[in-house]
Amino acid sequence: MKSTVRIGVIGLGNMGLVHARHLLDGKVARATLAAIVDKDPARLAELPGVKGFADCAALFRSGWFV
Repeated sequence: MKSTVRIGVIGLGNMGLVHARHLLDGKVARATLAAIVDKDPARLAELPGVKGFADCAALFRSGWFV
């Protein structure tokens, strides 16, 4: 049985954005980008359609991964 792992990327600096785009492009088998976290709203806007949070605490409180 194949299952998909939902991944959240925290920080959309250079490497965070690369990792997020790889997940969105389907380059990571059985993984999907579920959420992103960055304090800069402009960076969150670079990945429309992905649930974004301003800080890690907000992500954890949301229950988005449960």
